Amino acid sequence: MPLQRVSPPYVALVLTFVVTGIVHDIVTMVVRQDLAFLFTPWFLFLGIGVVLSKVTGMNIGAKSWWLRAVIHSIYLGVCLALALLIFTVR
Repeated sequence: MPLQRVSPPYVALVLTFVVTGIVHDIVTMVVRQDLAFLFTPWFLFLGIGVVLSKVTGMNIGAKSWWLRAVIHSIYLGVCLALALLIFTVR
């Protein structure tokens, strides 16, 4: 990860998510021909979640596949809800 050369690993990880969100927002704006800033905050929250899971040592690998699917779905949904909250407050 090239960002690790200029920043701490966890910062680089979150920035990678943010840059990816920016790219998704740019593509969305080009297609819609309208401003759209949903993916950047969504991916920011996803990146923060990844960092928090690593820092806390969270590991759901031993859980059943359906429980992992539920946990991931909730994680994605909560991050999306937070992004939508920010997106609609403006």
